[in-house]
Amino acid sequence: MTTVLGMVPMAIDKGEGSELMRPIAQTMVGGLTTSTIFTLFLIPVLYSLLMEHKEKRAVKKQKKIDAKMALRRERLLAMQAKKKKGTEETAKISPEEGGTT
Repeated sequence: MTTVLGMVPMAIDKGEGSELMRPIAQTMVGGLTTSTIFTLFLIPVLYSLLMEHKEKRAVKKQKKIDAKMALRRERLLAMQAKKKKGTEETAKISPEEGGTT
C-alpha cells in the first residue's frame, strides 16, 4: 500500500523527464492496486464460496450413503426374518412330532 502511495506523485508528474518514468509508475500503481484488491477481497470470497459448495456436496453425498445403508439394512432384516420364519416352520414339522421329511 505504501508503494502505491509513493508511486502516485511519479505517476501524475508532468515535469521534465517524466515521459520515461510516468508509464512505469502508472503500471506499478495499477498492478499493485489490482493485486491488493484481489488478495484482500476476491480470493477470500471465492474461497468461502467454494468451501460452502464443497460442504453441500459432502452433505448430499452422505445422505445418499445413509439412504443406501438404510435400504441394505432393511433388506438384510427382511432376509433374516424370512430365514428365521423358515427355520420355525421346519422345526414344527420335525420327525419327532410325527411329521414326515
